[in-house]
Amino acid sequence: MMPYLFASGVFLVGIHAVLAKRGPAKTVVGIILIQMSLVLMLVLIGYRSGGEAPVVSSAAWERVASEAASGQAGGAAYVDPVAQALAAVWMVVSVSVTMLAVAVCTGARERRRAPGSLEIGGLGG
Repeated sequence: MMPYLFASGVFLVGIHAVLAKRGPAKTVVGIILIQMSLVLMLVLIGYRSGGEAPVVSSAAWERVASEAASGQAGGAAYVDPVAQALAAVWMVVSVSVTMLAVAVCTGARERRRAPGSLEIGGLGG
């Protein structure tokens, strides 16, 4: 339960950074926090205590088949590979979104011609 609360806390800190802070750099940090908390949540959802990797050898398949034939409801708990794949894809997407946000912030600063100033008001036409 504690890891879920931690991921939720990181998500809320990211929401606060996006909504309450004015600077684009702080907004980008908030977006990064939101993205990483979602990746953490996906990994936590796919985790199984005592689970094995979902790569099954032929010996394991034979064992599962013999247990099924004998009526035993055994078998190993596997971690969810879909959640892991989604987390990996989401990390790639989050890096792309972060780079785009940094490029927009850099362009806004260049446009304002004020070194060190990153205010959102400079984005207007």
